[in-house]
Amino acid sequence: MKKIILTISLLFGLTMLAQKTTKQTESTSISFQKGILKQALIYADAPTAIANLHNIIALEGVNSTYKDTLAIVYYKTGNYVSSHIVAKELLQSKPENLQLLEIEANSLQNLGAGKEATEVFENLFAKTKNMYHGYQLANLNTL
Repeated sequence: MKKIILTISLLFGLTMLAQKTTKQTESTSISFQKGILKQALIYADAPTAIANLHNIIALEGVNSTYKDTLAIVYYKTGNYVSSHIVAKELLQSKPENLQLLEIEANSLQNLGAGKEATEVFENLFAKTKNMYHGYQLANLNTL
């Protein structure tokens, strides 16, 4: 009986230790990935930055705050399909985010989706009254 209790206690203790080690490794991994991301952004290494953003998002989960950064990096590298997809996803939960709206509008325009871009630029111009947004809206309406 003592051996059974000792074995169960030992297994329980090892399980607790394993969970603690996993959490430490996970936070260290996120810190490590963020360090690589920072360095990649300093050196303008977009492919490395994108890969590390995906790693950070995977480690942090679906509510990661790095998804908007991923949309920005995609947009700045001219990957309009990916920037559109990420921005559209994020706009479902943050419909008033002006930066995401601008990424969405410009991505759609660059993809040749004039009607959809016009709708987003109309929404954006109504919120900002920014002359650039108005110009893009007028330009799209003349096509």
